[in-house]
Amino acid sequence: MKKVITKSINLYSNVCKVFIKSNPIIFKKIISMKFIKIIFIVILFASCDKESLAPTDTDNSSTNSRFVSKSERYSSINETTGYFNNQNNFYKYTTDSIARSLSYEKDQCSSYPFSTSDQITYDFNNDGYLDSVGFQYHSAQCGIPSFGYQTGIFAVQSDFFNGGDIKYYETNLRWVAGDWELNDINGDGDFEIIVYNFNRHEGSMFQSKDVTILDIDSNLNLMERQLNFTGYDFHNGSTGDVDNDGDIDLIKWKIGATNQSPNQNFPKILINDGSGNFTEENLLENQSELESRFNWGWGVTVYNLFDFNKDGYLDIVTGYNFGNFEPTGNEDLSDYYGEIVILWGSDSGKFNTKNMTIVSDSNYLNVNQIFLGSSFTDYDNDGDIDLITTSTDNYRGFIVNIFQNNGDLTFTDVTERDCNTCYDNGENFSHFYRFYSIDIDSDGDYDLVPGDVNSWAWDGSNYIEFLDNLHWENVGGRFEIRKEN
Repeated sequence: MKKVITKSINLYSNVCKVFIKSNPIIFKKIISMKFIKIIFIVILFASCDKESLAPTDTDNSSTNSRFVSKSERYSSINETTGYFNNQNNFYKYTTDSIARSLSYEKDQCSSYPFSTSDQITYDFNNDGYLDSVGFQYHSAQCGIPSFGYQTGIFAVQSDFFNGGDIKYYETNLRWVAGDWELNDINGDGDFEIIVYNFNRHEGSMFQSKDVTILDIDSNLNLMERQLNFTGYDFHNGSTGDVDNDGDIDLIKWKIGATNQSPNQNFPKILINDGSGNFTEENLLENQSELESRFNWGWGVTVYNLFDFNKDGYLDIVTGYNFGNFEPTGNEDLSDYYGEIVILWGSDSGKFNTKNMTIVSDSNYLNVNQIFLGSSFTDYDNDGDIDLITTSTDNYRGFIVNIFQNNGDLTFTDVTERDCNTCYDNGENFSHFYRFYSIDIDSDGDYDLVPGDVNSWAWDGSNYIEFLDNLHWENVGGRFEIRKEN
């Protein structure tokens, strides 16, 4: 059994807001009567539910309302994806100041900073408020930097945006840094968390691990299950009903790190039997052909499942670099390492590079772009799902690209036309690994909000403050950046 440490973060002390708002004069008179003041407050507190006891002053770390999703909705097959489940349970990204407040020190020696990209939110205890599960890597031992060479911890926090209690759970993972997805793996109606780790992020001598599945019960107890198929160095992850049999399958694809075996060179699929038991198979039907061309295999930074052509089968958008990137040594690699591609799904539940579309970018910045993540939205209301990508050229700032779906298995880069500011060198914000399509301003259309923000808020010598509410507002089918604190 894993060691659990509980830390009380916040106790609400405000009186019932409903009574105060409805009876402000009476309330003031009652609490001025010294002999009944304590009795009245006790009775009032006992009669108020959690929502009415929430803080009355709303800031970036608190919300008085129960969570209501503002996610864009999709077809039934697209709503089997972990991407949709994450987006449907997303409220806002965690700010730098909140992340720093959640750093944890164990035994006055071991330091575990809160990583804003290693977190997922969901209402695990069914109280109407989003809880948080995150991974905190081991950064230092009594002041001596370790940077992931020792094992980290999982942190489970109730009612995250109102500062609930935290439980810490020990794990044998050193880095996660790959991806987190919500999905119902065993068909019981509850979401598990699928964790794609990069256990060797700081040292290739460590073991590459397979996918980890976290089960969080209604009391926010965490149970960890480590799959034991082929281990990978993950930079991304994706889940959904790939074979259309009604359960959730897992896609695994390497990033291309060193010291991996030939069995790790190409992607695999974990086929679910409906109860959370898996069989591992090759994802690509023509893998043997590719093996003869690529000695080192096919590595990617992104692979996201989504049905673009409305045929009812999940496709995969994937890639590594694009823009100015030119692979060296083998021209055949250009379509696989230098472009964004879409592998089209079929009734076989497998994929083939002979059924693939290259998504050409305009290279409007004239830089090499490292592909970090995708978003899916019909922002122009033409009935087709368009592709939005997030990337970086320096692992500090962000780049956004907008690819309009032409409805004929092709895409057109319309970034310069449909986005007013889609680049930042790190001055205002860090890079991030997902976009979410959320109606953030409740005006009926869907805006773009960063998710999985990778910010340590540190420039090497000083803490810095990035924007607390960066997003792109959809204004008549064009994205306008909003920079708010």
